[in-house]
Amino acid sequence: MVVGTATIVMVVGLSALTAQRITRRAAIGSEDFAKAHIYAQSAIDLGLLTCNTDKTWRNVKPSGTWFVDVPFGRGTIRLEAVDPVDGNLSTGSDDPVVFTGYGTIADAEYRLSVQARPYGPRGLDVLAFAVHGHRRLQVNLLSSVTADAPLSTNDDVSNQGTITADVEASQGVINLGVITGTIDGYVAAKDMPDPALIDWYASRATVISTAQLNQKSGDYYMEKELLSPTVNPFGGGTNADGLYLIDCGGAGLIVSDTRIVGTLVVRNAGSNSGTEKGLLWEPARTDYPAMLIEGDFNFAHDATLSESSIGLNVNPSGLAAGGVSNATATDVFPSTVKGLCYLTDDLGFAKSCTFQGAIVVGDLVTVGSVLLQYPTVTVTHDDNLINNPPPGFEKPWRPMVPVAGSWARSVN
Repeated sequence: MVVGTATIVMVVGLSALTAQRITRRAAIGSEDFAKAHIYAQSAIDLGLLTCNTDKTWRNVKPSGTWFVDVPFGRGTIRLEAVDPVDGNLSTGSDDPVVFTGYGTIADAEYRLSVQARPYGPRGLDVLAFAVHGHRRLQVNLLSSVTADAPLSTNDDVSNQGTITADVEASQGVINLGVITGTIDGYVAAKDMPDPALIDWYASRATVISTAQLNQKSGDYYMEKELLSPTVNPFGGGTNADGLYLIDCGGAGLIVSDTRIVGTLVVRNAGSNSGTEKGLLWEPARTDYPAMLIEGDFNFAHDATLSESSIGLNVNPSGLAAGGVSNATATDVFPSTVKGLCYLTDDLGFAKSCTFQGAIVVGDLVTVGSVLLQYPTVTVTHDDNLINNPPPGFEKPWRPMVPVAGSWARSVN
């Protein structure tokens, strides 16, 4: 009986010890599994960190395994990244990425996946402004600018006139006139478009030979004309996108008493280039700019475009202007420029004019002058530009953030 009792006590003790060991192992396994989950998420965090610190990651990181069996804590981590749209991370700056993180510790492994997308507006920050210049923005005495979006410059603002808008500058604001709006004189400079973007449009444009333009005092004139995707009075055929190219070869180009429904690319524009008399100008495609000017340009057109004064119907069937289309040549239209205007060099405003869109200038912006030019410039900003920018005006990089609701455990 003594031996039997001792045996029972020993068996109970061993059973308790075994149960304790099993419980301990289960607890360790559960702890390892929980840590493996954290490791897997850490692998994804490292992937996101890579995307958000290396602006070239789409070009240098392959679609597939980014790292494998990297020591982490008491285990290892692994990360895979895949473009679910076309399988190529280097194409499509808007494409999402599916990250799969692996966390391993001892016998425990956890796999976690999430989809990440680019965050923020697609367009360059300069598209959020009514007017942005890379150099000084100067409003001269008795001149004025009114806009429903801020004016901005990567240099300073020198105002002797009236600005009815918020103002941002990187190098300070000199205000000897009136600014109705907030003033921020020391903001970070904004990235400018790469002037080489003009090459992309030029390669797709229909060429207008300068031999087909009028020439006066060495400058070329596009005057009393209608240019559109279906109308090209200069020969060489039409362009379905309304995309036309003129290479001035250093001479000036004057657009006068003309309606343009399209995108005009002007290369090597001379310092006399600009507008005069009546003008209606808008892109044929809403995702294209109205103008791309390589050189200086000066807006000096009049307030109206009169068909009777130029002897031309600028709103025939299929090309309505102001919602009106007819077969007469008696309409009078307010001169307006719509869409994105991009100029690589100086821009001047010599007469009062109205814009709908945005103006981005690679050099100096001047409103008015001391030569009895006191224009009032009005800009109604197109908020769509920042989210749906034309080709060449997109941000080359945006931070990646996880898509809410896309976190999921991956199982074989």
